[in-house]
Amino acid sequence: MSRPPRVLVVATKNVRENPFRHLSLVDALLERGAQPSLVLLGKSLSSFGYASADVESPLLGDAEVYYVDRLADYRRLARRADAVMLDIWRDNKTLVRLALALGKLVVEVDTVSGLDGWSFGSHALLLKGEFLRRMYQTTYAERYPWMEYVATG
Repeated sequence: MSRPPRVLVVATKNVRENPFRHLSLVDALLERGAQPSLVLLGKSLSSFGYASADVESPLLGDAEVYYVDRLADYRRLARRADAVMLDIWRDNKTLVRLALALGKLVVEVDTVSGLDGWSFGSHALLLKGEFLRRMYQTTYAERYPWMEYVATG
């Protein structure tokens, strides 16, 4: 019997109004038989990063959570994963490219429904709604012709 896929869900942008919005991704992956781990990036890797104390939040329940503030630690976790999911955000270029270089399936996810997302050539973009799917596809299709654009919700 094969093992379930290990997926890193990387929270790179701490939005005060909904800091743990990535838990819905973790739950969806668990329901589908995956082994997700939530990674909260620190401020040295993301301008809107998390504090190390955030991993102690009771809102995280029994989720497997890591706080990462060094690129070497992110690389170590990404090596052990089968796939990496992260926000579409300007600070993520190195994170996306590193995961791709490691041969991982990389999915960028629109977690805030904004128009200020940045993609860096992942395998797929998960976007909230058809409007955002069309907008991002128009923006990035020429640069990243292999990328799949998926409207969710």
